[in-house]
Amino acid sequence: MSIIALFVFGVIGTNPTYKRPYQDTGAFLVEACKAVSVENPSPEQVNKSNICLAYLEGYADGRGPAFRYKCLADVSFPDIAKAYVAWMKTNGSAYMTTSKRLGVEAAMDFNYEIGCDARWNALQK
Repeated sequence: MSIIALFVFGVIGTNPTYKRPYQDTGAFLVEACKAVSVENPSPEQVNKSNICLAYLEGYADGRGPAFRYKCLADVSFPDIAKAYVAWMKTNGSAYMTTSKRLGVEAAMDFNYEIGCDARWNALQK
């Protein structure tokens, strides 16, 4: 079974005709995260907002407790969503058609990993 999985993933990963599903792209997540800032959102915008916030929270959890509870100690997930959208607008053109994880990782590193220790130390005073 594992040999078959490696073959399938190898073919998909190197196949130039493989097209990533839209819901797996940075463009999809940017669209979803824009809904976080909407006042009086429609039910569709609430759904998009929930998709964005759940993805970002899951990503932060996956980075581990040191990142989640240290680097993001003074930040709300709606603020993270706004920072992600702003970063993608300025820097993320290369991440719009790739895996949404890549853009989130780059934006999180830029916005929260850099200077994490300094912010954490300031919070402790």
